[in-house]
Amino acid sequence: MTILADTSHIAPARQTYPSSETFIATKNQKRILLVGAARFNVKPKDGLAYLEQHGLLKVRPGQTKAQAIATLLKTCPRLDKTLLGDYLSRPDNVEILQTFMGLFDFSDVRRSPCSAPLLRS
Repeated sequence: MTILADTSHIAPARQTYPSSETFIATKNQKRILLVGAARFNVKPKDGLAYLEQHGLLKVRPGQTKAQAIATLLKTCPRLDKTLLGDYLSRPDNVEILQTFMGLFDFSDVRRSPCSAPLLRS
């Protein structure tokens, strides 16, 4: 026989939702990010310029521009991996490439699976 506890004194959990302004701002940022990624996939410098112009590529205090770009490239969805590799391998982007590689944690990882996080990003 199962005895159910009286839970009438417990208030139901309240879910909080973002305000409509926050929702619209987040949706606009996502749209800008996707447009920037599409532009990057055509011409990387144009895509980065677009994202910088719209405030999604920001150099924070204590951060270099190479760090800001590398972080964005690692976290931005829908970037063409081949174009990303071409962009990072250019001689004038060595600092961005070094910073990009530094964003990956390969400690405690065997050699063979080491490349998986890099290839997934």
